[in-house]
Amino acid sequence: MNAITKPNKCRTKAKHRRGVWTEEMDAKLIRLREGGFTTVEIAPELGVTKNSVCGRINRLGLSKSEDNPIKPLTPEEKAAKVKDKHRRDSQRYKMREKKRKAAIKRLYLDEPTAKGDTGGCQFLHGEPTERNFCGHDRRKGSSYCDHHHSRCYISGSAMDEPRAKRGGANV
Repeated sequence: MNAITKPNKCRTKAKHRRGVWTEEMDAKLIRLREGGFTTVEIAPELGVTKNSVCGRINRLGLSKSEDNPIKPLTPEEKAAKVKDKHRRDSQRYKMREKKRKAAIKRLYLDEPTAKGDTGGCQFLHGEPTERNFCGHDRRKGSSYCDHHHSRCYISGSAMDEPRAKRGGANV
């Protein structure tokens, strides 16, 4: 099948073959265009696509008519439209941030823990979703008890000695 015998694949049901504009169709197009109809409204009336109507309007020289129902926006209208879009985007962003912060608050602050956050060690045992905390008394200046603090933090002096002495793998 070549381009000539290929069937028309228009979205609208075409009453006419592809590429054929009759004088009647042209007259109807001109009447509808002068009547204030848009290309989207004209296309189904003629049984062709919107793009073919746009092309035909350009070929007939109707695109520069003074009574075109679609007027270009003034610079002030364009600026107002852009400002309105930015305002809506900003509102959407603020709403998403508010929802995200509320979800974090629910997850970390409002949810009851197994041992409770009563000033005890915050080291998690098991799965993080279970939230089983150690609960022993905290070391001063830390979120963990002495045992878990030593597991989570390495002192500066320990970083200076070779790994082999610390019990790590050989380098």
